[in-house]
Amino acid sequence: MSPAPPPRGVRRRAVLSLAAAVALLGGCSDASKPTLPAVLSAPPSAPSTGPAAPFGLAPLTDLPAPSAQVASRGVVAVAVLLKSGAPAPVGLDAADYVFEEVQGAHNHRLVAIYQSRDAARVGPVAGPGMVDLRLLPVLRPITANDGQPERFAKRLHANTSLVDRSYPVAAAAYQKSGTWLYTSTAALYSHAPAGATPPNIFAFVAPGLHMTSVVARATTSVSIALPGEAAQVWKYDTAKGVFTRTSPDVSVANVLVLNVPYESIPTSNKPGAPAVASANVVGMGSCLIASAGFSAPCTWSRTKSQAVPNIVDSSGFPVRLAPGPTWIVLAPTASKTTTE
Repeated sequence: MSPAPPPRGVRRRAVLSLAAAVALLGGCSDASKPTLPAVLSAPPSAPSTGPAAPFGLAPLTDLPAPSAQVASRGVVAVAVLLKSGAPAPVGLDAADYVFEEVQGAHNHRLVAIYQSRDAARVGPVAGPGMVDLRLLPVLRPITANDGQPERFAKRLHANTSLVDRSYPVAAAAYQKSGTWLYTSTAALYSHAPAGATPPNIFAFVAPGLHMTSVVARATTSVSIALPGEAAQVWKYDTAKGVFTRTSPDVSVANVLVLNVPYESIPTSNKPGAPAVASANVVGMGSCLIASAGFSAPCTWSRTKSQAVPNIVDSSGFPVRLAPGPTWIVLAPTASKTTTE
């Protein structure tokens, strides 16, 4: 018996190749894998592709696009501060993805990815990060940051896959509030070409399929114990079908915790220059996916900055997310994630 057909999101965009995932996880043939079960527990509902989605589905969320222009436009990526002493972040509720990098205890850097929705105010804007060179080229976005440290800014500016609209390059796209910078998706789009439609880097559920080929665990909360700080807790809101978190106050359809190595990178070439922690998102590691009130362990792998990630379950099948926004925690390998 051959494996069940891939979910609609995979079939439409060919994002997560089962063959590639199997090869990366050990070179087994498709014939060695069990037949994918139809339904292991109540799957999230897949959106309609009929009259409810006249402009098609947004490439990063698999939800109906609000217009033809939005359906085909490019991505904006804004670096946002999440740290002690900084104002609470704003504009995250409109992001399709948020990547969270841990640069120190209570010192996190977010990269908010916008494509299907707009945010009138995003910030406080953070500086560029070296992780951006590994994380963002596959999306080919307009990038927004405060331009410091200069060494990092120069590296991002030189990358031809990124459209640099940092504060030093496009100051008119930013507003100051005291010492903090803010921007908006409209301002950033107005200062750069809208870009090409991004690839969908995740697979999504379809009718008759669950997020994994193995039995997922019913989950009411996800706790991520990061080094040196209190655990980050996501709670599942059954009525709304989302995972929620405070500090910042956000709700998302999916939480993906990637265990990644970090390296210390000097902010300049001068002797004794301060260094910052930077996540390495190329390689392979363990992960956990929480979606639609369930969670399951997984494995991530990525061969280069231009490649989409392979996220597979313990049987080697692609993980499928619920349509909607996704929060990705780039957790240091010393972190511990638990679910209830």
